[in-house]
Amino acid sequence: MTRTRQSRSWTSWTLRLTESDPAALEEAARFFLPSCRDLFMPRSRDLANSSRWTFFPDMRLELLGPDAIPWARVEWVDLLWMDVHPLLLIKVTGDKPFAPDDVKWVAAAAASWHPAHPGASPAIWRGGGREFHLRQWILGDVLALPAERWDGVDGRVHWFGQDLPAFNLCHAEPGWPDEGVLDDLVPHLALGMASWREEFGPDAATRKAILDHHLQEWANWRLYEWRNRLTLFLAGKTTHGQPRNTETYYTLLFAAVCYQRVRLTDFLDQATGPGAGIAALRSGFAAFRRQYLPHRVTTYVMGDQIYDFLRAANRLAGRREMMVTGITADAMRPGVRPAG
Repeated sequence: MTRTRQSRSWTSWTLRLTESDPAALEEAARFFLPSCRDLFMPRSRDLANSSRWTFFPDMRLELLGPDAIPWARVEWVDLLWMDVHPLLLIKVTGDKPFAPDDVKWVAAAAASWHPAHPGASPAIWRGGGREFHLRQWILGDVLALPAERWDGVDGRVHWFGQDLPAFNLCHAEPGWPDEGVLDDLVPHLALGMASWREEFGPDAATRKAILDHHLQEWANWRLYEWRNRLTLFLAGKTTHGQPRNTETYYTLLFAAVCYQRVRLTDFLDQATGPGAGIAALRSGFAAFRRQYLPHRVTTYVMGDQIYDFLRAANRLAGRREMMVTGITADAMRPGVRPAG
């Protein structure tokens, strides 16, 4: 994968860290095992030698709420140079105090990429005096892809449905959300369903399955994963590095599992397709497995538990037996017009 031309808008991801000095970066990178440290937390600031870049919008990009007032904004976009299908991590933060119904709406709207049904429209974003959809901004402004290449990206996003995979972090004061509100919020955030779509589900059995499907390590936080959406609730006093650990580490674990699922599906499709070259497939899968399908990625016990939890939730083999969009690496290179 060559990177001969680079957009001026992209820079080293280390420049947005609160503590970006080499010692702090080395300490943070120790969360990951040496085999994946350079992929997830490269210490180089040279983009040509780094697997992770970051993009700071040159304008304030805002998500407009139902009242046409800004409710949330994009802070940064990271690009992870995964082999074959690079990944984007998009950080969206709220711009106003959220009631539970507001949380439901933002979680559904911020991840919308395609219309969910005929006659629907993705959420409206605003920036630089323009209004547009997230897809238009990411493909046209962030990745600078010509419009004729957009359909290739759409095909990979549709692997997940109409919405991008999402990691929702809800940080609240002590006592919020209480159990009743939590039981109402979780299915909405897990399914990406806005409050006015209640008539389409979920049924009682699905609600119970979602609520029962969580990892609870400390009394004041719960982590849920359901169908390409990860939800972390923090209530009460923040402990054990939360919510910083979520942004710094756990989002990367979620991204890694999403990538693993897509690539494993690729191999299955190739193996069952016409003219499959079994020898080449075996060689490619062996390389993928060595680099991107480790049974462990972290040195931390909690990170290990979360990684196992995510893999099990996505039916990926465990150690006892790894805003996302993915296209070819050359097509996603920011600021580069693909040949042909």
